[in-house]
Amino acid sequence: IITPPVLTPTVTPVGKLPQELQDLVARYQAAASRSSKWTYQNKLKQLGYNVKTGVYTPTKAPVPVPKPKPKISEGVLPKSHFGKYEDWDKRLVTHKESLKQRMGFDLDVLKVGRTDTPEYKAALAKFEKALKSYTDPTMKLDYARKEFYTAGVKKFDNGFNKYCDILEDIAGNSALNHYNKKNIDAWVHKGKYRANAHPEKFTVDFGSADGLRAQFHEYGHLLENSKVIRRKSNYWVSSRGGHKRMRFDTINTWSADSQMAYKNKFIDSYVGKVYASGDTEVMSMGMMQFTSYKKMLRFAKKDFDHFSFVHGILTGAI
Repeated sequence: IITPPVLTPTVTPVGKLPQELQDLVARYQAAASRSSKWTYQNKLKQLGYNVKTGVYTPTKAPVPVPKPKPKISEGVLPKSHFGKYEDWDKRLVTHKESLKQRMGFDLDVLKVGRTDTPEYKAALAKFEKALKSYTDPTMKLDYARKEFYTAGVKKFDNGFNKYCDILEDIAGNSALNHYNKKNIDAWVHKGKYRANAHPEKFTVDFGSADGLRAQFHEYGHLLENSKVIRRKSNYWVSSRGGHKRMRFDTINTWSADSQMAYKNKFIDSYVGKVYASGDTEVMSMGMMQFTSYKKMLRFAKKDFDHFSFVHGILTGAI
């Protein structure tokens, strides 16, 4: 049996103590009342120094407890995002210029009221070519990953395939991989039913009467399954709304919707809506305009900033 040696504590001179302890010892010695002395004695003891024996046993530094992150109000970004010119914002500016150069015509001058004029047809062809120039034509969506429950409603199958065709035409690999990585559960409900999407679950629900625009809208919501896209959408809509939220029914007096929103000259006031979950209507309302190249061109004409943001997200330019 080996008996371990007994370690005799050694007295540490006050002058060799850490500066913090030296200061506390001085305060202890200068304290006039017993309660003050007891307070300093207790602090020194916690730091490993025994005032009575003069023995100092260094203690491990306490692990700092991280401060809880402050809760962010509905639809409001952390203050660190404000007053800061973020990289993606610069990319949005750059992407707008890139789109204008590749289109090769003046969007401000183009009239989109009549679609049968030679000028419009030429502009539409250039517009389509410009959008497709950002993508890799070999990248395809994996249609087999689609789980679509339509109860025999053929138009929803066609609608989903149309959505996939558009994405394959103009979206980059990141957007396509976003849809490839998960199964989309889509359900169609008979009768009156309000379409909705759950980005976190990657599911969508439709009413049997919903058309192509409603389908594109709900599939667009699934893009915000990505935290990065959701954060950028929040920043974009917040910036457009001057970082000032208000109730939706104060923006539209005809509405009884009390959820929060940002006010701006959007293509539709619904674009400004934000939710407690962090989801927005930025991508979904944008994708509603992507059902055809004619609709996209009209969208770009009405709100080039919003169009460029959605297209930039799809291509990975932003």
